[in-house]
Amino acid sequence: MKLQPLLLLAFFLMCHSKGEEYLYPVGFLQEKDKNVSLFLLYQKSLQHLELWQWNPTTGIAHKALMSSYTPAGLRMLPNNKGFSFIDEGSLRIKYFDKRSPGTIDFPYPIYDFHTIEWIDEKHAVFSAKKEDVFCIFIVHAQHRTAHCLIDIPECDCMYPQFLNNELFFIMRKKNQEFCIVKTSIVLEQYDQDLLASNEEIIKNPIIKPVIILQENAIAFLHMSSPTEGYFMEHPRFVSRREPALQFNCYRIQYSHDSWNKELLFPCAIPMRYLIDGSGTRLYESILPFLPRYTEGAIFFMHGDQSDTTAIYCYNTRTKAISATSNTPEKRDSISLFGPLDCNDQIFYGGEVNPKNESPIFQMEENGSLRVSLPHRPKMFT
Repeated sequence: MKLQPLLLLAFFLMCHSKGEEYLYPVGFLQEKDKNVSLFLLYQKSLQHLELWQWNPTTGIAHKALMSSYTPAGLRMLPNNKGFSFIDEGSLRIKYFDKRSPGTIDFPYPIYDFHTIEWIDEKHAVFSAKKEDVFCIFIVHAQHRTAHCLIDIPECDCMYPQFLNNELFFIMRKKNQEFCIVKTSIVLEQYDQDLLASNEEIIKNPIIKPVIILQENAIAFLHMSSPTEGYFMEHPRFVSRREPALQFNCYRIQYSHDSWNKELLFPCAIPMRYLIDGSGTRLYESILPFLPRYTEGAIFFMHGDQSDTTAIYCYNTRTKAISATSNTPEKRDSISLFGPLDCNDQIFYGGEVNPKNESPIFQMEENGSLRVSLPHRPKMFT
């Protein structure tokens, strides 16, 4: 049976198996007093996710959300006053000075969310389906509303990135041609026009092509600047019988009046973490396995013959690849993923298992968790 990888990459497919337990970092908070806390996602089962706030100095973690929420796709707000997350089809924002999260209202049904990308403390962009087509939406956090920003007929618009009044995104045309494009949007002017006319969709946006690809599909655009970015290439179709989903990570750069792409490295993610019925699927699906782009280095996951993943570092200056975590050598080795760059330390998680460098925890009498999370210095030259 052949499946489109984009379907495999969706967050929230329902399944009723207990599955494995996982614990991994999804964000961090830098306090004014220089104390740091990490947010950890604990998947107790496929239907039970918990978000914990962990102090790496004391090793103690406390619940960051009530257990009634199913948090995924967490993103910290730019002003460090809270975070956003996707909760079973709802977009919510939790401010630290508020007891409960607030919900973003939509004027019509939308579904199949991709991750939220914050522009500033008032605005964020994301892509989701509206009437079977992926469109790009903008969040107005102050009013707890979201509006459709880009809706191009017979095209899917996905993975938006907003920098310096330019919106970059991936567009999939009806003929299945994939391309990275950009358009100019002045947020202040858009807000004024929306308030004056209530017309949310930008009419006839001027779309400029960046990179056009015709062979394979692309996803997970990440722009580090208006002239440099990254994306992941993957097969258009993949069989459930394949042991792993294959990716190529590319860098795009603008120089000498043109955009160019460069293959950086391949990687593979075991299918057992992505599909229903495996008993080991992650609720966040592919998200914990995506590359983490940091200054000078890219940390990525790669599966080996034992059907597990290790964490590797790609040096963007020397182009050398080195292992960040221990590489598994036995078939029963655990998978490690979810690297987080925090104060020049790389924290990561994976399967909860009392061996090797797995994350471990124990419940305290007061309801808190004592957590030990593997980490290593961010070292590269």
